[in-house]
Amino acid sequence: MVYEDLYKDFNVLSIVTPAMIADQVDYKGFYKFFSKIEKKGQDYIVFNFIEKHRQYKNNVKYYAALVLTLNHKIWEHYEKNNKNLARLYDGLWKRADNYAVEHFKGKDAKYYYDITDWKETITMGAWNY
Repeated sequence: MVYEDLYKDFNVLSIVTPAMIADQVDYKGFYKFFSKIEKKGQDYIVFNFIEKHRQYKNNVKYYAALVLTLNHKIWEHYEKNNKNLARLYDGLWKRADNYAVEHFKGKDAKYYYDITDWKETITMGAWNY
């Protein structure tokens, strides 16, 4: 996976970190998964987020990829002026990020912060819809 591929697919290069690419976390798989299920509605998105959370909440690598995906989905739908989906993903991202910040400790916390570029992410501030 190279930066150019990510840029073409997501158009949000600034969020993807070199550490994530080097580690080859399955971010692209999560992104495709959520893109596909969006057609089934918001309830389906929430249900599947809960399932992914349960499945990966103790695996920092996959959980970080999930959080990145949610963040990118906020941007995607915000830029498309789809405020309902942007709000939904923003809420899911906040829940997932809060869980990660409180749950992961030590090396896992460092990995999470490195991968999600956490300091940059939190400076974005609240979304105005």
